[in-house]
Amino acid sequence: MKIACLPLLAALALAAPAHAQTAPADFCTGGEIAVVRLSTLIEGGTRAGYDKAVSDQLAWYRSHGFTQNRLVTAPVIAQDAKSKLWSVSPTEIFSLHINPPPIDTVKPDDTYKAFVAEFRKNSTVASERTICLAEALK
Repeated sequence: MKIACLPLLAALALAAPAHAQTAPADFCTGGEIAVVRLSTLIEGGTRAGYDKAVSDQLAWYRSHGFTQNRLVTAPVIAQDAKSKLWSVSPTEIFSLHINPPPIDTVKPDDTYKAFVAEFRKNSTVASERTICLAEALK
């Protein structure tokens, strides 16, 4: 009877993952998680309005005890396919949310909803990815 159970136990052991990876940090041991976004200003939206939303977002995190995350934004520099000239995109903004708190620790309130509304009034998110920075940015 013991011998008959060994193949079944071996199959079960191989089928089950050794450690369930359910959060980005599970894939980024020794590194730093960052959310990378490419946003596009919408009609009537402004860079100043977007920057205010970023400032209000960071203020919200700080006022709610989150002190280890950072927000960094940058203009997108694009090259024209024909002329090969470079210019700053008038509508695209790149952002990094470095070391964001786990989503289940964020409890949106009215102030949170206000900065989200500011973002939506000024931009849309064209692309978003979560990445692992092998080394922390300075």
